[in-house]
Amino acid sequence: MINYIAEDLDKLGLKDAVHYLDGKPEGIKEEALGLYLLEVLKLQQKEIDRLKELLGEGKKDKPDPTLRKSKRSSKGEETTKKGG
Repeated sequence: MINYIAEDLDKLGLKDAVHYLDGKPEGIKEEALGLYLLEVLKLQQKEIDRLKELLGEGKKDKPDPTLRKSKRSSKGEETTKKGG
């Protein structure tokens, strides 16, 4: 089970997910955590998609420097070797 500390959520600015007593974090509103986590997942997915796009473009523009030029084997098959 994952445990969260109310003080940590308060420090992160997730005030709607924290119960307060006399102005101090006292507990966690677990029902509110799901909404925050959903938004975090959306942000992470956007970042993953952006990074995938960058990697895809990078591979088209720049060849992998660890790959040597292709050679034909004795059977006429193309081979590519890693290394320098």
